[in-house]
Amino acid sequence: MNENIRRIGRECKLYVEDQLPSGWPNENLIVLETLAQEVAKECARIVTDAVDRREPASTYADMIKQHFGVE
Repeated sequence: MNENIRRIGRECKLYVEDQLPSGWPNENLIVLETLAQEVAKECARIVTDAVDRREPASTYADMIKQHFGVE
C-alpha cells in the first residue's frame, strides 16, 4: 500500500498495520486503499476537466472541496 494512504489512515485514527493484533490479516486495508484510489481518480478527473476548460489553477482546490462537500 502507498505510504501516503497509510499516513492518511493513521491521521484518521485507523489501524493501518498489515495484521490485526490477533495476527489475522487486516482486510480493512483493502477497503482503505480502494477508497483512496477512487478519491484520487475523482480528483484527477476534476482537475483534467478544469484544465480542458482552461480554468485558472487556483480553482482546482475549490472544485475538489465542493465535489466532496468539504470546507
